[in-house]
Amino acid sequence: MIELRAVTRRFRDTVAVDGVSFTLAEASTVAILGPSGSGKTTVLRLIAGLEEPDEGELLIGGEVVSRPGLVVPPHMRGMGFVFQQPALWPHMTVARNVAFGLGDLPRTQARERLAEVLAQTALTDLRDRLPAQLSGGQARRVALARALAPRPAWLLMDEPLTNLDGESRSQMLALIEQIVAGSETGLVYVTHDESEAARLAPRVLRMDAGHVTEEGAS
Repeated sequence: MIELRAVTRRFRDTVAVDGVSFTLAEASTVAILGPSGSGKTTVLRLIAGLEEPDEGELLIGGEVVSRPGLVVPPHMRGMGFVFQQPALWPHMTVARNVAFGLGDLPRTQARERLAEVLAQTALTDLRDRLPAQLSGGQARRVALARALAPRPAWLLMDEPLTNLDGESRSQMLALIEQIVAGSETGLVYVTHDESEAARLAPRVLRMDAGHVTEEGAS
């Protein structure tokens, strides 16, 4: 379970997130929907541990992981993060990018998990390519596979379909739906697109000017 309690985040004179509170049940799927500048990405970064709140606190599994002066680092939160851009290491193959988070596993288990997640994201035939040899949609699949590889409890996605063409966008949405439906991984999906939110998430939090303005079914 993820719980935000009156969380506020400021950047100089701008209040990006203003006293936001909500709770996400374990393994649930939620979309955070809003226009640019609404605070939705900052909320996601607060959940991930990439930002420190100025006020309030954030709990995961009943334990406080963020409050002013305390931030449990991202790698200790059991979360996978997919950014707007794939952010792949250009000198690493697809397989090495995906395997990056598997260093704590014994070698045999790491190879097995790598093969599994490459198959799950339709990347097996691309495993030896470098990022420069990938299409935009393929690169997004690699970023998704890398986030999924360590079996995170939560998958956090920040506008992951930005700048994709219609076909690639549809394929990625279908893949995300399939992965979420077939696992116990929770999903927090940030978007400005109503159709993406409605397709992926049974629960939608709408944000504007740093506030959650509406909550309900998609």
